[in-house]
Amino acid sequence: MRLKDIEGKLKSEHNSQTVPDVLQRAKKAPINKLLDGQTPLKAFDKHTAVRLLWCVMLLLVTAVLATFAIAMLPDGAKDEVAVCYVNVKVESGGETVVYGIVVENYETVSVFVKEKQNQTVIAQNLQKRGYSLESAINDVCEQKEGDRITICVLGKDVSADFANAVKDMFSPYAANTSVNDSTVIFELKDFLGSDKTDVGALIDEYVTKFQQ
Repeated sequence: MRLKDIEGKLKSEHNSQTVPDVLQRAKKAPINKLLDGQTPLKAFDKHTAVRLLWCVMLLLVTAVLATFAIAMLPDGAKDEVAVCYVNVKVESGGETVVYGIVVENYETVSVFVKEKQNQTVIAQNLQKRGYSLESAINDVCEQKEGDRITICVLGKDVSADFANAVKDMFSPYAANTSVNDSTVIFELKDFLGSDKTDVGALIDEYVTKFQQ
């Protein structure tokens, strides 16, 4: 076989072989068909947009649910204020004066009333709403040596520490302190003419009576 024939045969065999189109196969790979045949960059942009949209929707739903939950809370639970009643008896110069003070959050006066002088009912609102408790006491109660002052605090979860703090505002003349004393509760019911037994309800009635 001549050299020319051999070359022709090899050339013929070479031309008969199909070379794979690597570029076309790469273009058809799954990574290039992430979203409807989009390119990887466009597919990434769509994924990001969808995720952000879901995040925004989730935040909106959470905000709506939180608002609804707050709206369903009872009024007292939304902005609960600790309220107590302070009964102060001042014995001075043979006279006894009884004061009733409703205090919010253990520091701010809601109502300050001169209830009795000796056995006479006075029921006078002394207009100290918004004052600090100590300032109101200093304005109203002129203390002097020999005075005997008795303090009782009524209220839910009220502590002896608060009663002692009130006592310190009268120091050194305050004598006795107590918390939720049954005798004082009875006297408060009698003063209001109320048949309620719950201390919180009595305090509410007291505030309603003297803030009108």
